[in-house]
Amino acid sequence: MSFNYNLAITALAFATGTSAMASSAIEDVLSADETQGVWLSDGYGILLDVSESGQKVRTYDYTDQACVETTGEETHFSYMRAGRLDLESSLMELRTGTDPYDIRFRRIGALPDACQSDREGHRGSALANFDAFVSYFKEHYAFFDVHNPEWLEQAARIRSKLDEKSGESDIIEPMIGLLSSLKDGHVSIQAVVGGEEGEFIAFPGPTLSAVQQTYFGEGSPMAAFGRQFLRTDIEQAILGGQGRNAVNERIKYGITSDDIGYMAVMSMGGYAATPDASEDEELAAINDAMDEIISYFNCASVKAIIIDISVNRGGYDYLAREIARRFASKKTLVSSKFAGDATNRTPQPLFVEPVTRPSFAGPIYVLTSDVTVSAAEALTLSLRALPNVTHVGSKTRGALSDVLEKKLPNGWVVTLSNEVYLDHEGVSWEGKGIPPEHEWQVFDPSNPFTGHLPSVERTIALIDKEVQ
Repeated sequence: MSFNYNLAITALAFATGTSAMASSAIEDVLSADETQGVWLSDGYGILLDVSESGQKVRTYDYTDQACVETTGEETHFSYMRAGRLDLESSLMELRTGTDPYDIRFRRIGALPDACQSDREGHRGSALANFDAFVSYFKEHYAFFDVHNPEWLEQAARIRSKLDEKSGESDIIEPMIGLLSSLKDGHVSIQAVVGGEEGEFIAFPGPTLSAVQQTYFGEGSPMAAFGRQFLRTDIEQAILGGQGRNAVNERIKYGITSDDIGYMAVMSMGGYAATPDASEDEELAAINDAMDEIISYFNCASVKAIIIDISVNRGGYDYLAREIARRFASKKTLVSSKFAGDATNRTPQPLFVEPVTRPSFAGPIYVLTSDVTVSAAEALTLSLRALPNVTHVGSKTRGALSDVLEKKLPNGWVVTLSNEVYLDHEGVSWEGKGIPPEHEWQVFDPSNPFTGHLPSVERTIALIDKEVQ
């Protein structure tokens, strides 16, 4: 999942004319008497039912067609760490722990009847699940205009062929078909049908689709693609067997024969030693690794650094920005974001600030492809905004929004994109991909196992031409 919140909060002036209280720990806010009651988020479809003592907070995925309890499950609410109320206790903002981004909640009168009704019966029918599925996309999906403007009409035609006798096997294929038509890397469904569990991801992108279709060797196509990329291209050809590992081999780095620093960043997470590491542990791990990497490059007096994220399927934006800080010479606006399903769609800025730890102010060349997706695209945006960075390679995937996860009444889970990311110039690249300054094909769709090494060599040639 890519929970990559980017909004910076300014002092609030709510419609009531009152200003917000200072931010407090979420436990303190929710335990206050003033927060007792029911709250609905602006965008995201999160409904909170806060008990009198604040010791019990029930959470729901809510639309006009569905209300599914998610208490105790990992949702956007799980990432909330702080909050504040307006003076009239009618508006509340809850903030994530890793990013200065708030979700605004408005008090509503009472828990809707749909949330209190029995889970059995109609709410568990296949028809009700299909209706809930469509309503999640209708209320929250932000990119029909980019991916499929006729999606809701298509869904309505499918709905007209269903009735109360329809079963889960009658709706899963139409759902997959609707998701496929969006060609969005953050759209998926996890379902159990007939006792068999499966997950469908709508759009893995041209390169990874080609990997699946063209590989006829032994073992997993993706494993073979990874071996070619990491072992053959990077370890052997690019770094001549002298590469170094960092953060659980999520980063491979070294120096090319041309006195150029090279670091392949292959994920935006999983950096800490333990699999369930906290945000602070992940930050500590990447900062220690970057200290080592940058110091190594500085001691070698490299003339430039290649940051290769041409195979990076994402993770967490806060880690992407932490990496970008090592190359910033001053506080820099790198992007902004707003929830496309909210009434308040004011883009709010995100900045990258310099570090006091080891840094590099020389030329940076960032290499991307269509396998650069999600939080890796956040890293792309963060680097592109810096004056010493040149973007090369192929367009990124164009799936920047955080993943919004929604639970259906029968327990199936769908994900969708509801957030609009803008680059430092206010441009959205969702569905289009972020275009490099020097653009060329990295992975050949007819043979995706080739192309990466020549792209790195082409980047090195460009550096040799531009950097003296």
